[in-house]
Amino acid sequence: LPENVHLNWMQEFKRVVRPGGIVAMTIEPRRFLEFVVALKHKTPENAWHAALQKFSDYAEQAIPLYDSGQLVYLPTGGGGCREPSVYGDAVCPISFLEKNWAPEFSIRSHIDDPKQFWQATVLLQRS
Repeated sequence: LPENVHLNWMQEFKRVVRPGGIVAMTIEPRRFLEFVVALKHKTPENAWHAALQKFSDYAEQAIPLYDSGQLVYLPTGGGGCREPSVYGDAVCPISFLEKNWAPEFSIRSHIDDPKQFWQATVLLQRS
């Protein structure tokens, strides 16, 4: 999700989750940007890789943005059913969640282990 949609969802979670409640989500970690950059000079294995490959240069330039705590959005779209302006690939540093979800939510767990999951997992608890 792009940043504005992400933040709108955070507001909705804040509205509907009771104090003590848990929100579980997955986020694309930094290695996703590295994966997209690595697709640059390869023959795409599938349509998803071909779509991502178009963003290789942008992903390379966006790594410092991610490292500075910014959410990075690649407007890849959702096939033929979702517009790139509202659906794509967001790469979200944990520091972005800490900054934008606090003080209403605190991070209880963050697992970024590619041996377990392709994406990182996050559990947030409502204050």
